[in-house]
Amino acid sequence: MPATTEYDHQAVCSILPTERFGSYLVAMAGDQERALALYAWNTAVSAALWEIIGHAEVTIRHAIDTAMQGRHKYLKRGGDWMDDDARELNDRSWQDLEDARESAAQNRVRDGQPVTRGHVVAELSFGFWRFMLAKENEDVFGGAITRRFKFAPRRISAKDMEDLRTIVLPLYKLRNRIAHNEPVWHTPLANRHHDALRIIGYVDPDLRLWVEANSRFDSVMSVRPN
Repeated sequence: MPATTEYDHQAVCSILPTERFGSYLVAMAGDQERALALYAWNTAVSAALWEIIGHAEVTIRHAIDTAMQGRHKYLKRGGDWMDDDARELNDRSWQDLEDARESAAQNRVRDGQPVTRGHVVAELSFGFWRFMLAKENEDVFGGAITRRFKFAPRRISAKDMEDLRTIVLPLYKLRNRIAHNEPVWHTPLANRHHDALRIIGYVDPDLRLWVEANSRFDSVMSVRPN
């Protein structure tokens, strides 16, 4: 164990931007030591949630990619669904795909390796996959995508992706806050943790159990500063 280091709480607080640290001070009634403890805990719980959201993102993108590739083959189209020869994606999604191809190519050139479709898929942002679930895509893609979330509650229409959107949008917003080191301690974190596990379970219940068993979230939540 590393030796305990004494430090000046006031000095540390003075370095942190007022706009960032002010909410922690307010939450802890101006107590700098407790505010720093909350600040550190916010980082720890963000890291624990980042892991879970990461698992959810990989699960979502693999499910949608598999659904779209299966649909592409069912329609007897050549190439890959990401080629979008039928121009079913909107301009922004098409640009996202082009950017992903370019980024994958640049990364692989540096590594001296060929580009695979898996590299392109990995370069696509969570925002791209979130948009694939948008209502405007339901008539075209909804039926194929919902079949990959086979353990989700069934709705009247097989194309209806509302349940998926309801879960994914808050996860997407939380992920962006964590990515920018924003405070998340005041948000319903347990709900988002549950949502991430729930959508993973919509694809595969055993995968959900594995992710839950390896989650640090509950242990971090149990030591939240008061």
